Amino acid sequence: MSTERILVQSGVADRLISLLSQIWASAKTGDVSFDSSATVGALCTDGSSGRIAELIVDAKKNGADILVGPGASNESESPILQPHLVAGVTTEMRLWKEETFGPGVSIYRSLVCPNIDLWVVATITVFDTTEEGINLANASDYSLAAAVWTRDIWEGQRVASRIYAGSTSINGPTLHVEPTDGLVGLGLVN
Repeated sequence: MSTERILVQSGVADRLISLLSQIWASAKTGDVSFDSSATVGALCTDGSSGRIAELIVDAKKNGADILVGPGASNESESPILQPHLVAGVTTEMRLWKEETFGPGVSIYRSLVCPNIDLWVVATITVFDTTEEGINLANASDYSLAAAVWTRDIWEGQRVASRIYAGSTSINGPTLHVEPTDGLVGLGLVN
């Protein structure tokens, strides 16, 4: 699971967007098996890259701003897609409605902010009220995991209880797993 949509409250949006832009711009794509400086690897297929590029181009055509990334031009022929940070994505855009499984982030200004995972195309949307943030968080068919970041833990619990997700973390990543033996539980006999 990875973060696709970032919702950030308007009061901290500019600072968060600036920090995320720096992180995304510093990412280096490449073959992570052979290039130790690469931080973002290839997608599974060339077709995945092409589908993600279509979503980014569609968002830009419909008014979104590409803050980081080349806007997906000419990237559909390779399984390596540059990370994208996209702002101004609305709930009507395909980039909001569909999972990308690609490198990037869209920015939504709101109170609810999932943990950032550099290996996704994500969106950032800004909102002003808690109610608006909850409505945005619930405006998706995809909701395996979410995270709420707040200084007020009680408010975080109240907000988290209203988000329709398989699990919602408070002040932690959208998915946290302690290191384990990766083959345990897969039906393999040692």
